[in-house]
Amino acid sequence: MDRPPALASWSHRGCSVELAAAPSAPPLFRITHGSGVPLGQVSNLEEARELIDRELPLLRQRLAASA
Repeated sequence: MDRPPALASWSHRGCSVELAAAPSAPPLFRITHGSGVPLGQVSNLEEARELIDRELPLLRQRLAASA
């Protein structure tokens, strides 16, 4: 399935939060870490912040361990 284009984007704690939309679909926020690792998709900005706050420490640990 094709990814809908980003209508707008924000940064939060080194991550990109993109608002994407498809015709007749609810809002979708895609979250990607600055390293390019996708963190997930959520339906609102509050969930985006929670996802980043929850996953960012774990991702940083994995990136440090693989360096």
